[in-house]
Amino acid sequence: MLTKGRFIGRESYFPGIIMNEYREKRLNRRHEVKEPITYVYGEESYSSQTIDIGKGGIKFNTKQLLPPLSKVSITLKRDPSLIFNGLIIWSGRLDARYLAAIKFIDLTQEHTYYLEQFLLYGERSE
Repeated sequence: MLTKGRFIGRESYFPGIIMNEYREKRLNRRHEVKEPITYVYGEESYSSQTIDIGKGGIKFNTKQLLPPLSKVSITLKRDPSLIFNGLIIWSGRLDARYLAAIKFIDLTQEHTYYLEQFLLYGERSE
């Protein structure tokens, strides 16, 4: 069963939870970035776009609600050689589109460096 909570009446995978006030819980600030991506969920691959990116995760558009704690792999179209793995920590609907937020797992030093450079300069420094 999906419920509507404080987040603009979005449907979400967290039944019965009503947020009375918003409190930032992220360890790393997210930056609003519209970046083309490919994400893999299950056996299927989808093209999409990010909404925001941080050192700890990404929020992006999806084709459907994704169950929390599901594994997802994401590649940025500008550098498909680097694959970011994550767990769905939130999935919901806003108007006619679906959104998901992942927390990165198994980040290497290369991933961390890439994210730092990307967030600072908008591109990877070589």
